[in-house]
Amino acid sequence: MKWNRYDLFLIFLVASLAGGLIGGALSIPRILAIILSPFFIRLFIEKKCERVYFFGFFFVIWLLYALLSFLWTSNLDEAGKEMLYYPVHFLYFLEILLFSYYALNPLKSIALGWFIGFLCTAFIALWELSTDHHLKFTKQQSDLKMNLGNGIIAAHKFCSVTFGNYNSYVRYLTFAYPFLIYVYAKNYFNKFFVLACLVMPFIFIGMNASRGGILSILILLFLSLFFQGKANKKVVVSFAIIITTLSMILLYTDFFTILSHRMETTASDRSRFSIWTSALELWNSTFFIGSGIGSMATSMELFSRSIFATHNLFLEILVQYGFFIFIPVIAYLFFILKKTLQITNIARKSIILPSLIVLPICTIIDSLYLLSPVTFAFFASIEVFVYDEYSQHCR
Repeated sequence: MKWNRYDLFLIFLVASLAGGLIGGALSIPRILAIILSPFFIRLFIEKKCERVYFFGFFFVIWLLYALLSFLWTSNLDEAGKEMLYYPVHFLYFLEILLFSYYALNPLKSIALGWFIGFLCTAFIALWELSTDHHLKFTKQQSDLKMNLGNGIIAAHKFCSVTFGNYNSYVRYLTFAYPFLIYVYAKNYFNKFFVLACLVMPFIFIGMNASRGGILSILILLFLSLFFQGKANKKVVVSFAIIITTLSMILLYTDFFTILSHRMETTASDRSRFSIWTSALELWNSTFFIGSGIGSMATSMELFSRSIFATHNLFLEILVQYGFFIFIPVIAYLFFILKKTLQITNIARKSIILPSLIVLPICTIIDSLYLLSPVTFAFFASIEVFVYDEYSQHCR
């Protein structure tokens, strides 16, 4: 297979997500997006890609509305910080699209970027689980204990890798998993090696006791098998993966114990629904225009005593930016779904459609989404997989 520099740019951009919070505000994906911006600007000016221009126009509108919201946001300091993050995240998104337009094999490059990034995080996750040590910027540190009642205290091992907390790592895994399945389906590496990589997220998410994460990757795996319609042998092997993985979780981890504990904490379903109710009350109080950029924590505090985030991507957009940004985002997802149903390429369709189906689940796992490049990388990857013009332009 032939490569060009845009294929390499895609691999580096997506794989850099594994850096997580390393660098803080100057995280690896943000720095890389800025470094590659001269290549993007030249292509953007000299070449024509209508999809990139469309998103560029929408992001300019979003930024202008965010600037306007400085008039009513409840936290100007945080608004100023986020006003620096958003342009870089939008640039990161657009770079994936435009570089895909000129890469020789953008689908493979993007999938490999997710796969390589996952491998980088997997080594750290295994180290965390085996040693109960974590990187210094992890919010929860080692020797985390659970009070299970009746005088029973249990240790809770977890893996958050470079993302600061285990929910953020689960979010990364659920976004990456469709592309791991694609790597397996396309035979890019040794089958047994990739099978092992498909098993590991079950273990990592199981140890983090994320119900939404486990449900997401189970649905992704089952639906991908269903849509691919492969030979019975592959279906049997894939089901064996699931059975083996679940058996490992049951035998060698305290998954259900940890899960039971988390259901009794503030992460319970009842608490989550309470958070969403408070978020909707906040949105309603803004007369549907949103509370403004950077206002999430300060404004949520008025309606919820202890939770300062929506724990829902779409509510995060709605609460801060109102109908003005929320409606175009939802409309775009419906167009993507409609376009996906028309795709005849089974390998692509079996990745995109399950990803869209589990979107309501995997977008309520973490507390915040818009301030993470992972979110923008996922939707940019889906965009490239959906539209033929990215993968056929250089053929």
